[in-house]
Amino acid sequence: MIFAAACLHLSWMEGGLVWAVNAQLFFQDTRHQTATQIGQYMSWVPAVGGSLGALLGGFVADRVVRKRGLNARMLVMVISNLLAAPFALGALLLPPPYCYISLLPSNILGEMWIGATLAVVTELVPAAMRTQAVAAFMFISKGRPGG
Repeated sequence: MIFAAACLHLSWMEGGLVWAVNAQLFFQDTRHQTATQIGQYMSWVPAVGGSLGALLGGFVADRVVRKRGLNARMLVMVISNLLAAPFALGALLLPPPYCYISLLPSNILGEMWIGATLAVVTELVPAAMRTQAVAAFMFISKGRPGG
């Protein structure tokens, strides 16, 4: 189960990495934005949205678990990403600056999986192994190039 969660995490993370690498080219070629114009939004929107989403994901997942049980954390991950999809589409379809602003709710909702996944990882392992499980999760998610 931990391996499956790690693989799922990597697939989501790589999707974000691909978006980050290609976003500047997309906005330059399709929206005819300069690097400065792109940087005005892409310098803070992913950081603010991602940070809020990570915190919100753990908070919401904890609240949902109280009402619906442990499996509800997975629902938080799925539902938050489904809710993020229309805003991500807005980033592709809306004109500037609305395309960038659309990324804020997309990142908040799309990054809620981080807190929820960390809670799932800690629940899947015995108490004596939680520190190692969190360390492995953090290494997989952040301890490698592109993470």
